[in-house]
Amino acid sequence: MEICFEGVQSRIKSDSVLKKLAYSPIEYYADFAYIINTAVNEESKSNSICSTALNEFLLENNNNKNSITVNNLILFQQFQAYLKHERFNYSKALDNALKYEAKRK
Repeated sequence: MEICFEGVQSRIKSDSVLKKLAYSPIEYYADFAYIINTAVNEESKSNSICSTALNEFLLENNNNKNSITVNNLILFQQFQAYLKHERFNYSKALDNALKYEAKRK
């Protein structure tokens, strides 16, 4: 995913947006969803490694019965960890995503 995130980061380009994205709480995901989705789609089309990594992630998490929202929130948190050069904690990200989704229902 790091190769994919590197490309996504370069497509977003704006340091101020990237900094806000990196340090925003999960509740602000909707503020960045369009920017992230656009950059991820563009990167996936031009980079087969990114496309493969995303497909594997989604397949694995769909097998775990995660919703699309939960999967997107996990990827959001993983991208944040990448931007902050921190270790990604999948269990914590999943827990945060499930709590966020439950609040919205």
